[in-house]
Formats: sequence, structure tokens, C-alpha cells
Amino acid sequence: MADPADLAASSAPLSFAIENVLPIGGTILITIAALTATGTSTIGCILGSSRMLFAAARENAVPKVFGRVNQKTQLPANAILFTGILALLTTLLSVFGFSAAIGIAVGAAVFANWLMMALINVLVIVVRIRQPELQRQFRFPLNIKNIPVLAIVATVGAIGILFYVDTIPLLIGISWVVLIVLWYYLYSKKRWQFHDSEEEEKHEHI
Repeated sequence: MADPADLAASSAPLSFAIENVLPIGGTILITIAALTATGTSTIGCILGSSRMLFAAARENAVPKVFGRVNQKTQLPANAILFTGILALLTTLLSVFGFSAAIGIAVGAAVFANWLMMALINVLVIVVRIRQPELQRQFRFPLNIKNIPVLAIVATVGAIGILFYVDTIPLLIGISWVVLIVLWYYLYSKKRWQFHDSEEEEKHEHI
């Protein structure tokens, strides 16, 4: 068994503990598991981010070049390439010793994700109040007079988590929000074309 004091002082406690249990091959197993987890997460992020960029391009919120679909693969190649390049640049920061920059970028992304979750739940509350008769494709449990209680709890929780983000990532995240708002008013607002459900069904396989 590993000594608790040594385990607490280690910068990689999981690897340290595995080495004590499996002296031969333990480090290799941890490395393989870490690389697999990192690769899976990266692919998931590229998949989700590229589809968001593709959807925004189809509605003219961003340049149409990101909405083009490769005729052979039927995939949004430009959107995937763009997000893949961003992921590669982030990886290179770590390779060349700028790991602190990655930590800041991750913190800013965490801020953006939780802010997005808070805004989504706020929109759910607003729509339920303003359009109570609207036909919905999903049910929200625990409603009191058409007000979704879980959405309120989720909003408060998401906003509460934002206070735990470090200062620099917080400022970068806020800067992203400001840039997105400026992009909307300067570019997207006059071009945006919302698609109906029939149009969305045409692109479900992409």
C-alpha cells in the first residue's frame, strides 16, 4: 500500500497508487488509459463543436463556408477542419511548454459552458411563462403553475459555479461573450435565417 503522505504529496496520485499495486506495467496502463480518455474527449469536442458551427452556418449566423457538406462523405468538412485545427493548436501549446495557457483556456471554456447552461434554463423559464400553450417536444418535470422548478434550480446552480472560476479565465470568458454579442449585432442579426423542423430533418444524418 502507498503511504498516505507520499500519495498526498504526489503530483500524479493515481499513477503513484497504481505503481504500488502493479509495479510492472502500471505506468503503461495509466498512460494508455489517459491517452484513450484524451482522444475520446477530443473527438467528442470536435464532433459537437463542428456540428454547432455547421448549424450556425446553415442559418447564416457565421460565414456559409462552414456550412458546406462534402459530397463524397456527406460531412461538414470545413467545420470539422476548422475545429480540428483549433484542437491541434491547443495541443501544440502543451507540447511546447505552454501548459498554463491550456489551463486558462479550459477555465474559460468551463465558464462559457456553465454560462450557456444558465442561459438555456433561463430561456426555458421565459418560454414556459410567455408561451404556455406552445406545443413542446419534451416534458419538463416538477412544474408549479407552468414554472419549471428544476430549471430554476439549475440556473442558480450554474451561476453559483461561475463564482469558482479563476480571475483570468473568467475575464477571458467574459471577453468571449462580448465578442459573440458584437458578432451578432454586426454580422448575424441582419443575415440570420431560422430553419423550420422540416429543414432540420434534412440534416439530421450529418
